[in-house]
Amino acid sequence: ATVFWEVLAKTVPTTIVCTLACIGVLIVDPRLWDIALGAILIAPSLSLVLTAVVLLVTVLFPDIDDATQRNFRGLMMMLGCVIAASPGAAVVGVLVYFGINGLIVALPAVALNVGVAIGVSAIAGGLYAGFNPSE
Repeated sequence: ATVFWEVLAKTVPTTIVCTLACIGVLIVDPRLWDIALGAILIAPSLSLVLTAVVLLVTVLFPDIDDATQRNFRGLMMMLGCVIAASPGAAVVGVLVYFGINGLIVALPAVALNVGVAIGVSAIAGGLYAGFNPSE
């Protein structure tokens, strides 16, 4: 639970930036209100997923002194982010293809992203509990 709250705390700056950008979109073109509000809803959950994946990969590959492992960790972060964000992105893509309102599109994507983030955070928390930096 502590790891999940730590991950949740790291999503605040991203959420603030995305909210401000979406407010800017609303000011520039108010016709995009549904897309902007949907993005405001999706941004925290997507940030939660990406932060949880970064924590998991960092716990799995903690050594940054070794250049090879550092590069491998970067690749694993990229792969993990793509895999973890894919369910929510697929739902958004399918629903947008059928022309559904942006607010309605956001709801299942948020639910999927939060579920994935909780799962990845639970895995990272279990690994972190047994983490020994001297090994």
